[in-house]
Amino acid sequence: MSERSKGWLRSPDLLAKKPQIGWIMFIIGVLIFTLLAVNLVLNGPLIKMDTSITNTLHDTALSISKGLLNFIKLGWYFGNEGVMILGGLMGVYFIIRRYWKEFWLTLVGFGGSLLFEALSHIFNRHRPVFAVPVATTLTGPGFPSGHTVVAVTLYGLLAYLLLPTISSRFWKYVVIIIAVLIMLFIGFSRLFTGGHYLTDVIAGYAVGLAWAGVSYMTIETYFARRNRKKMENAKIGGKL
Repeated sequence: MSERSKGWLRSPDLLAKKPQIGWIMFIIGVLIFTLLAVNLVLNGPLIKMDTSITNTLHDTALSISKGLLNFIKLGWYFGNEGVMILGGLMGVYFIIRRYWKEFWLTLVGFGGSLLFEALSHIFNRHRPVFAVPVATTLTGPGFPSGHTVVAVTLYGLLAYLLLPTISSRFWKYVVIIIAVLIMLFIGFSRLFTGGHYLTDVIAGYAVGLAWAGVSYMTIETYFARRNRKKMENAKIGGKL
């Protein structure tokens, strides 16, 4: 069966065929997050860097035009309402088409937000505080950034599902680049407007990478094994 005949937004099963990719994503994500978490707990050198970068960006945010600042703030919506709308539309579409594997991939992608909630309350790191904030001040803990966690899992998943439907290598690269730029824009927006420190954002990317790698690999592997079992049972039934 060709990739196009499989239907729109179908999983290429890459992580089921090559689970080592999922494990590599998981290991890299865990290592990066662990390094940042240790630095936070031990009040390491990156904490001073965080403060310096945050203060510099805050001063810059106060000096730029309102139009440019509002454009940068769009990253908040891409990482919040945008993710909710995207995930909701994908979930409804997969239910209607009965694409259960893709539905579970989307649902588990949202699970990254629950992982963020758990980790953020474990580390309980305060967010940047300014006398003159440039955006709405959030009071919950900020390490890791929940927006960047879900940005990786959902926008990354959309790109992953889109690629098999595109025959042109050029447009495949375009989709990948756009997805990466959206993820980076979300993280930059959170950092620039004072919602997070730099290490919060990077930790969010790391958690998203690790979660996507291990969870998507697990789901694809489960469905691949189930399909093989169905085919084997069908062959046995046909011989009887």
